[in-house]
Amino acid sequence: MYRIEEIVSTMSRLEDSSIKVERKGEALEKKIHHWFLILAVVPFLISLVLVVVHHFNPLSSIFKSIGLYMALVSQFFGVLILFSESIIGIISIIRWKTYLSKYFTLEIERDEEYAKSLFKYEKHELLYAKYWIETKVSRNESRLKLFFGDKTAAIALLGLS
Repeated sequence: MYRIEEIVSTMSRLEDSSIKVERKGEALEKKIHHWFLILAVVPFLISLVLVVVHHFNPLSSIFKSIGLYMALVSQFFGVLILFSESIIGIISIIRWKTYLSKYFTLEIERDEEYAKSLFKYEKHELLYAKYWIETKVSRNESRLKLFFGDKTAAIALLGLS
């Protein structure tokens, strides 16, 4: 007798989750983004405090100049936030090939581990389970095609998985 129920339960425990490879650029981008954000907000708050103080008690020209420079520094770092994300994005695109090779290697290693968990079953049992899984999938596809039509059945099938 075939152990199809055991094979299907073993296969259902295997997760097809994507592997996240942490790129160096992502961590650097987050640090740069946070520092530029801090460097943009702090001078803005200082200039805001000077504006509020000036509203109630007029300040000297030196403090007015300091407030103006703080506002300019805040604007400058606000623009740098946008440029830092773009530059890190361009660098990530350039390094995309190495990122994909690492991702592909890790995905192959994970799939090999999953395949090793199926070594305890006989070949004919696995082929029988494959036959029934493919039959079940084709039945679901035909039902979806009947309900949604040929063009949208693939989208609906993706939604069910």
